[in-house]
Amino acid sequence: MLKKTIVGISKALHEVFKEAYAIHIDDIEQDLNTPCFKITSLNPSQEQRLGKRYERFQPFDIIYFPNNEKECTCECMEVTEKLFDVLEYISIDGDLVRGINMSAEIQDGILHFFVDFNMFVIKQQERINMNDINSDVSLKEDE
Repeated sequence: MLKKTIVGISKALHEVFKEAYAIHIDDIEQDLNTPCFKITSLNPSQEQRLGKRYERFQPFDIIYFPNNEKECTCECMEVTEKLFDVLEYISIDGDLVRGINMSAEIQDGILHFFVDFNMFVIKQQERINMNDINSDVSLKEDE
């Protein structure tokens, strides 16, 4: 489910920022072409609710590396405004999932945008059918 959520985030970012902004999921190499995004999953967890129902907590840090180092604060604030709108809802397998607990901070000229995509899942368990059983049944006659 994490991979599908990351794909949903990537598609939402791509719709607004187009090809001008690279989107990275894996580690970024040393020679970084800016502006770009990096999607990082932060400590996902799961809690069992009822029966086979589980609630999955998926926090993410969307890191934005600005193009202009001198005016990075202004650029980061503009991107923050767009991210609040873009990540409010993302599509995962055709279903909309709402982003919650959104916040942003700029550290050392880099934007960190935090958002959670929590959802309920039902675990499908493989059903094991029993083998056939044969039985001989006879009636006891009255004496």
